[in-house]
Amino acid sequence: MLPKLNRLTQEKDVKRVMTKGRAFFVKEFGIKSIRKQSNLLSKVGIIVPKKIARTAVLRNRIKRQVRHIFLKRIDQIQPGYDIVFMARPDFLKLKFDEMEEKIISVLKRVKLLS
Repeated sequence: MLPKLNRLTQEKDVKRVMTKGRAFFVKEFGIKSIRKQSNLLSKVGIIVPKKIARTAVLRNRIKRQVRHIFLKRIDQIQPGYDIVFMARPDFLKLKFDEMEEKIISVLKRVKLLS
């Protein structure tokens, strides 16, 4: 589980990232990020729409897997960013190792991972 300090919990913060954040999308998911004024810890929010995963069980499973991936790399993520991860329908087809590999490569491409 991500520490509370690293979770994007406020709806207003998620909306701010969604409207003003820099976006990067691949076939399986998208990542939006925005730099905060303070240079504190980075925060991560995860969105899995009902449209792609009908049951709450499946949505929560995907969120747990993505949280785990971010938790393992939270110390390598650049400080001072708010990040929102958005799953797409093709994300369900990936195995955990493939998810991790794709997320890490996108974070490196967007220069959020050092």
